[in-house]
Amino acid sequence: MTEGSHIPWPEWESLSPTFKNSQETINQDVYNAAGEIWPQAISLAVKADIDESLAYIAMMAAVVGVSRIPPESIELLSRYLFKAYRRQLFEHGRKMRSAEIAVPIEDYNLIDDHVARQIEQKILLEEIVARMDEETLQIYEKLILGHSFEQIARAQDEHANVLRSRFSKRLKKIATEINYDRMGRKS
Repeated sequence: MTEGSHIPWPEWESLSPTFKNSQETINQDVYNAAGEIWPQAISLAVKADIDESLAYIAMMAAVVGVSRIPPESIELLSRYLFKAYRRQLFEHGRKMRSAEIAVPIEDYNLIDDHVARQIEQKILLEEIVARMDEETLQIYEKLILGHSFEQIARAQDEHANVLRSRFSKRLKKIATEINYDRMGRKS
């Protein structure tokens, strides 16, 4: 994906009447909010090395899901929709990657060691992200989008060293859980 070649979010007015009628569950305000957050959504997909067409599918799934919720029960529509999108994106990405890398372990010798290590790292990263609590996931996403601990801490009105320490401890706890689970499966 090259910079600037992203799929544009289609304006509601440009959608065909068939689409609008067949998708009665889509709320126009939710759809418009998706258009507002689309640049950030694509940016997150790019940072996570997820194809933009998959990002579009994830956003549409999020739009349909959020459209089912009564609008008055959602405080900040854009923020809520972005969280729903993020969950859809990583779930779709996880499913696609697991389908792409369904290679038996005994066949790893046929794959370049470097590629095998990259696959293992992606699987581990996905496993770590899947186990993150909401706050840790938000910090992680801000970090991959280029924010520093200092910027994140300032926005949360706390000290960067406290935030960094809490994040680090949570990652160590997740790593310990993963190691424990893997050792339990091997025996």
